[in-house]
Order: sequence, then structure tokens, then C-alpha cells
Amino acid sequence: MKIIAIIIMALSGSLLASNIDKESGMIIGENWELVKANCTGCHAAPHVTSQRNDRDGWIEIIRWMQNKQGLWPFDADTENKILDYLTLNYGLVDNRAIQKVDKATGMIIDDNWELVKVSCTGCHSAKIVTQQGANRDTWLEIIRWMQEEQGLWQFDVSTENKILDYLSKNYSRSR
Repeated sequence: MKIIAIIIMALSGSLLASNIDKESGMIIGENWELVKANCTGCHAAPHVTSQRNDRDGWIEIIRWMQNKQGLWPFDADTENKILDYLTLNYGLVDNRAIQKVDKATGMIIDDNWELVKVSCTGCHSAKIVTQQGANRDTWLEIIRWMQEEQGLWQFDVSTENKILDYLSKNYSRSR
């Protein structure tokens, strides 16, 4: 399973290289330098970038670090900028269109999510899906690799399109 995750991350990362800070591995976007400055002083950036949380989850992490780990308090503006960046780039859902998340899998509940759940979680954790950020072409490459190398069954065209629609809509960096 670790091999699948590494290959998926490599595939999606190679297409996103221009949006990734080479030093930290963080997504370059509004307020990323603020987050980098406040987070990587105590731990490596992958500790942040490997997580997926909604805004409330990120708030809980910040409060825990402030109460238990000695993280300094932020003024309201700084905290909101940090939360905006983390939620948009490392969130479970897109703040522009809040959606429900399945508590058991962490997957966004949307058209065809159950099909994707059944098709993906029979072989690996849903977290491998929810941590990715790939466009439709990359998702298709990942599916083809799993079919060729990992024994994933072939989908009919309609099923494959439904899976790709769901994945590219809900687990793409362009969300």
C-alpha cells in the first residue's frame, strides 16, 4: 500500500511542481509564506502537508499546539489567514462549496462517492484517495497503473467516467 501512495504522490506531484515550493514541499498560494514561517519553525512541512482537516479540525490543531506545545497566540487576522490557507490547500472540503464528509472514510459525499468508495477501499484506505490532488488525466493514469500493476479490474466506460468525474471534482488541487 505504501508503494501505491508513493507512486500516486509522485504522479500528482510531477504535474504540480510549478505550484510547489521546492524547499518545503508546500503549495504556493496566498498566505503560504505566513504558514511556512509559523509552522516549519517547530516541525517539518510534511507534518502539515500530509494532513487533511476541515477548518474546525485545523483550529483544534492550532489550539492544541498553543495549549500543549507552547505555540504562541496569533492575532485574529493572522490566524484567519493561516486557517484560510490550510483549509483551502490541505482541507477535506472546498470552503467555496462546503460539502458533507462521510465520517467513516473521510470522503466527500457527492454524486458517485459510494461507487468510488466501493471501487477504491476494497484494496486500500480511503485516505490514499482523500490525500491526493490530481486532475482528471492524472487520476486516469493512476487507475491505469493500478489495473496494469496491482490487479485492479477494468471498468466499463460509464463507470470509469463516473469515478473520474467524482475524483477530479473533489480531489483536485484546482478545487
